[in-house]
Amino acid sequence: MVTLFFQNIGMMIGGSAIVESVFSWPGLGTYFVSAIISRDLPVITACVLVLGMIFVISNTVGEGLNQLLNPRMMGGKGESDVG
Repeated sequence: MVTLFFQNIGMMIGGSAIVESVFSWPGLGTYFVSAIISRDLPVITACVLVLGMIFVISNTVGEGLNQLLNPRMMGGKGESDVG
């Protein structure tokens, strides 16, 4: 559950671009969509980098928290070695 929750955080932030552009809310999503429409490559690159880093950090935090909550995952052994 923890891993899925943190993966969904990254997906929700990525999906915010659609919500912000539909409702005309100012934010990173609106800026990203307007940069795509005007073909502003440095802004597109920066937005993809920021959204990608948020996704990676959120997944890393989720996996780390999952390992803290489930100590069986910390061994580094394969499934055949367990038991």
